[in-house]
Amino acid sequence: MSEKISEEIGNSVSNCVNENNEKKKINKILHEKFWVHTAEIHRYTITRSAVGQPLKSWGMIKKGVACYIGALSGDELIAAQKAGYIAKFRMYCAKDVDVKIGDRVVCNATIFEITFINNQIGAHLQIDLKVVE
Repeated sequence: MSEKISEEIGNSVSNCVNENNEKKKINKILHEKFWVHTAEIHRYTITRSAVGQPLKSWGMIKKGVACYIGALSGDELIAAQKAGYIAKFRMYCAKDVDVKIGDRVVCNATIFEITFINNQIGAHLQIDLKVVE
């Protein structure tokens, strides 16, 4: 009986190691072939001014994040007699990147705000972005 349990445990450990190696291989392929952008992740902290006013201060928390950012959709906007364009983007990156909704992504001099994070799709994160005006 204990031999069978040992064998099952050994198989489970082996499967976990194989899965982990496969995820590493997938991430390497994604990084080399598809993640053609490099971004920075910024997060804010709140401090107080001399008179007690809350101040939002942005700081970089991660540099050199390999990713892919592509446009999802765009809509024309006319507000207060001013024409503009609102575009939505999606970013793909490694699953272990520390991001939260509200963080900012800076890539190629464009600042994006993270609006949604889907981390249920396997080896990478799928992050929805909007351009910060």
